[in-house]
Amino acid sequence: MHFHGYYWRGLWARRQKEIDDSHPDGPNFAVSDVPPMRTCHWLRKNPPLHRGTWETARAGVAWMVRCHDGIADLVVEPSPWRPTGDLRGATTAALGAGRDACWNYQLRGGEQVFTAVVCCPNRWEDLGCPLTKHAPAR
Repeated sequence: MHFHGYYWRGLWARRQKEIDDSHPDGPNFAVSDVPPMRTCHWLRKNPPLHRGTWETARAGVAWMVRCHDGIADLVVEPSPWRPTGDLRGATTAALGAGRDACWNYQLRGGEQVFTAVVCCPNRWEDLGCPLTKHAPAR
């Protein structure tokens, strides 16, 4: 198993306006950077939206922490969802057990940030790997 990272930052109003594109049956789902309804569905997005691949859950979580550190001063209510040792440990354990992880933060100015690490292969759906040319038939 390995892990893929995805990141979205944008206005909440834009996400709500483009909510159809967050569902796999949406008209622009594959090319839209709007976060999907289910975390595992990031794997169905076009490969350029993928931000990194890691061999270990710990490395994926380290990337999530770096993403958080880049927006920490903008988070509306930083507590209790700061990536402390407890959250890092729980996220690492969840990923190691094959469960996808997503951290979502509300920022000042009406923005949201979604940082997701998705397990591959995925236990919820056979979605293929974004690094390969051939995905399973849908």
